[in-house]
Amino acid sequence: MTRRGRYPAEVRERAVRLVLEHQHDYRSQWAGISSIAAKSGMPAETLRKWVRRAEVDDGARPGLTPEERERLAEAGAVTSVGSRGDSYDNALAESVIGLYKAELVRRRGPWHGLDDLELATQEWVDAYNHHRLHGAMGYVPPAEYEASLHHETVPAEAETQ
Repeated sequence: MTRRGRYPAEVRERAVRLVLEHQHDYRSQWAGISSIAAKSGMPAETLRKWVRRAEVDDGARPGLTPEERERLAEAGAVTSVGSRGDSYDNALAESVIGLYKAELVRRRGPWHGLDDLELATQEWVDAYNHHRLHGAMGYVPPAEYEASLHHETVPAEAETQ
């Protein structure tokens, strides 16, 4: 479903194309966006958002492509704190990071160096994914639960939850 905005698609496409083609003529991309937006009669922030979306869609900037956003919507992925599929602002990710800090970083520190922490982190992630039982997944480790999803079967414990 295409959202209809204040500006016609042709205007949006032309403005984005101008920024991408001529951004090196300006001291920064923002300077180019500001100049082109003023000449096009639109807010610079609107054009900046269009440019960012185009860069993501073209693979020039990290982010979800339209196809990935559609797949997430079809899968029923729901927005947590941030945008849909955004692991940096996702409540589940924040929860796991807090657990990691509490169980590993603070409990087993102080660390003698980054190498020690990296090795301990790898061990913690392995234990979390392959040995730790998760109630929301039927009291099986995440790796086992995910493998069961790929085989189109869910552990019996998870079905009763």
